[in-house]
Amino acid sequence: MNLLEISRTERVTAPVFIVGEARSGTTILYRSLQKHPAFRPRSENLWESKIMVHVDNAASFGPREPGTMYGHMAHDDDRYQAFLTSIAPLRPLLAAGEAALRRVPARHRSRIWTASGHPLVVRSYFHHVRTARGVKRVLEKTPSHVNYVHRLLRCYPKARLIYIHRHPVDVYTSYVRRARVDPVAARWAALKPTAFAQRWARNTTLALAAAAEVPASFLMVRYEQFTAAPDETMRGICDFIGEPFDLEIVREPNPDLARRRAAPHLFGEITTKTKEWRDYVTPLDAAALQQRLAPVMDRLSYQPYPS
Repeated sequence: MNLLEISRTERVTAPVFIVGEARSGTTILYRSLQKHPAFRPRSENLWESKIMVHVDNAASFGPREPGTMYGHMAHDDDRYQAFLTSIAPLRPLLAAGEAALRRVPARHRSRIWTASGHPLVVRSYFHHVRTARGVKRVLEKTPSHVNYVHRLLRCYPKARLIYIHRHPVDVYTSYVRRARVDPVAARWAALKPTAFAQRWARNTTLALAAAAEVPASFLMVRYEQFTAAPDETMRGICDFIGEPFDLEIVREPNPDLARRRAAPHLFGEITTKTKEWRDYVTPLDAAALQQRLAPVMDRLSYQPYPS
């Protein structure tokens, strides 16, 4: 199929995108859904494609680059090359559009992004992802994609987007712990409380707006509910994405807590308690964080933790 044929057939599919919140159980949810027959890859693959972050530079995509997109496509050289070949005729238009995107005011970017063919790139990418991963239906997780909800729905009007959220003190605790145990991750995980608060408030506000604007396409899941009642919560998620519930997706027959040192509970049973926030965050920082985030926390019915 040529690019237009791929785009036409792909547009009517219904991929599932986990779009946030980072450090809030997105990978556990991603891994759980990969056990479902509709999304099960040939081999487990937890790569985030980050395609919506990269696609504005699609004119310069090359072999195995961007690396996250190549990784999500199961490091399949043939499929990735087929994807690059499919978008080759579009590169001059993409380049012109990308140059314009860097110059024009934000209010014009959506129209230019669409007119310059970027939705076709996204659809072709996931068309080839489906083959490379060997899945019936596309499932992808990139927390920063909460910034691109409307672009994702422009590419896939029938898509289902899931945003899992968690008490902000616990989220910040997860960042602090990850930075301590993983020096490589410290580059992005070592956040100051103020910077974290700004990010969490912004992302949560974006998610709440999306849930109000496109409720049939956007589901907000509470981490605390997911971990306390995984069967019930996953039934609701399966109803939302239009798949039958399969009990096996919330079971872990072979727990391996040593498999990933930076996230030991990822390959174990779903549990409500993975760490104690006081071991990583001072009461003073927690209090300041909660005071700053009080209005947004209130919208999610999160109560402040006592100091």
